[in-house]
Amino acid sequence: MNTLTQKQDQLEPEYKKWEMLLNSLKHENAFLILKLSEVLDGKEDKEFISKAEYFQNEFITKDEYIKELKNDIKVQLQLISGSIKDEKILKKILMKHEKLRNEIIYFEKNFSNLKMEFDQSILKDA
Repeated sequence: MNTLTQKQDQLEPEYKKWEMLLNSLKHENAFLILKLSEVLDGKEDKEFISKAEYFQNEFITKDEYIKELKNDIKVQLQLISGSIKDEKILKKILMKHEKLRNEIIYFEKNFSNLKMEFDQSILKDA
């Protein structure tokens, strides 16, 4: 097995792991949206409603970004599914892989911070 094939074989499991992570975050995001609608029910306090709108917008943005990341992963999986014989193409794929890794790490941290902020801000006032 040549080094190009070895590198390709190492990428796929990580992409699959990312897909599972993003699916989990998507479900968690949907749960947070549901929770937001439950705590918002019957509230009339303008400050509370303003906070709720902020979180609703954040959750929608996160959902859209999850879709973008999942699409990027799908494209990368398609690229590595064939036999790559060109070192330059593999380097581009590896650069995109590293960029995706960094984006997912950042997204996961950012999402975690948003959940904490939601718990501390909205759920305590519910």
